[in-house]
Amino acid sequence: MPKNKTQGIIFGIIMSYAMAYGMEVYNVAIKEGVDLAAGGFSNMTNIIFRDALIEALYMGVFVFLFSNLWGNRIGAAFAARHCDPKKDNPYICQLLRQAGTVAIMCPTMSLVASILFNIG
Repeated sequence: MPKNKTQGIIFGIIMSYAMAYGMEVYNVAIKEGVDLAAGGFSNMTNIIFRDALIEALYMGVFVFLFSNLWGNRIGAAFAARHCDPKKDNPYICQLLRQAGTVAIMCPTMSLVASILFNIG
């Protein structure tokens, strides 16, 4: 885990782009109908990965922005409300923080994707 602000920013950028790329690979594959073909996702081609990389370039910015504006903060508040690191297992507290962040970021990014991809 990051030890200072610079490490936190670098970690956040790497995680934001990794998450955005993974989501976009899945979304582009679904859009291309790969899941409906015989063999399913094993039929993915390099074009799908390239198209996902292009979309992830700007989606990663949204992930980084929204996670820093409210995703991480709400996740931390959720963990603080339901777990005390002095009494409870720190691993459980970390899982609660991650669960709170995911519970906020999934609907946020679904909303962003719905707005972006339904306008164009």
